[in-house]
Amino acid sequence: MNKHKQEITPVAPYNTNPFSVVFNAFNDGLKRNQNLVIALIVGGIIIGIVQQIPNMFSNIMSSFGDSTGSESIGAGLAAILLIFGLGASIVNMIINAVWASFGGYAGLTNARARQATFSMATSAAWSKFWSVLGIQFITGLIVGAWLLPFIVAIVASAILAGASQDEFAVVGFILSAIFFIVGFFFAIRAQLRRSLSIFSLFDGASGSFDAMNKSIALTKNRLVEMMGMSFAAVIVPIIGPALASVGLGAYYVQLSQYRQANVALPKMHILSWLPLILIGAGIVLVLLIAALIGALVSLN
Repeated sequence: MNKHKQEITPVAPYNTNPFSVVFNAFNDGLKRNQNLVIALIVGGIIIGIVQQIPNMFSNIMSSFGDSTGSESIGAGLAAILLIFGLGASIVNMIINAVWASFGGYAGLTNARARQATFSMATSAAWSKFWSVLGIQFITGLIVGAWLLPFIVAIVASAILAGASQDEFAVVGFILSAIFFIVGFFFAIRAQLRRSLSIFSLFDGASGSFDAMNKSIALTKNRLVEMMGMSFAAVIVPIIGPALASVGLGAYYVQLSQYRQANVALPKMHILSWLPLILIGAGIVLVLLIAALIGALVSLN
């Protein structure tokens, strides 16, 4: 037999339909790891509520300060809000890291057709806490860096518009639109390339950088598919966190199997392009609004 004709076959056929991958994994999770899936759903609801507490507290304190009208009380409230805001940010980072770690372990375990208890997932989540926190922090810095041009464009646009010269205002709107498109595109790209990092971490990666590098290698030339999977995972309210964990875990496993087997990946499903189409429509709408505002300014 010709050795050159031998081919390594992946464990399972590759499913390109993002909605099928995500919802099949969710159904499997309900059968195999029901407690973990329920924990992901309930935990997602609780965390969503908890994350609103700082905003509610800030609004209450601001309303109280406005009603008193005292400068000293206002300064005191500002200091309290600052301290509370810093504390809430730290607590939020810790919660998000533990929660993402819990979901990564649950998603990968379910995708590997294994069972796990809540205590096992919690213990595993804490064991990878610092690495997950590192992944989130580094990814946030990279995404934020790509969004800086948009912020600069907004400031520049406001300055030009304040110059009371119509042509400057039009130029400002055009620059804002251009920088928005560029910054938004690269920010999304940076996020998508690292979206499978936590699964890589629980699959043997040695640390944050190694996990992110593995995610980048896995998603190479499949970012549109990665976006489609992410979109399918978050489109349904309430169960979104569970869909994201088990769905992206299943996607990670099938993608890594094909990469390791060195088998050509199939053509991406048409539904993977759906979020990109929606984003494109949104950008076109922003450009039309910017052009309309610019036209109205120039006419006045």
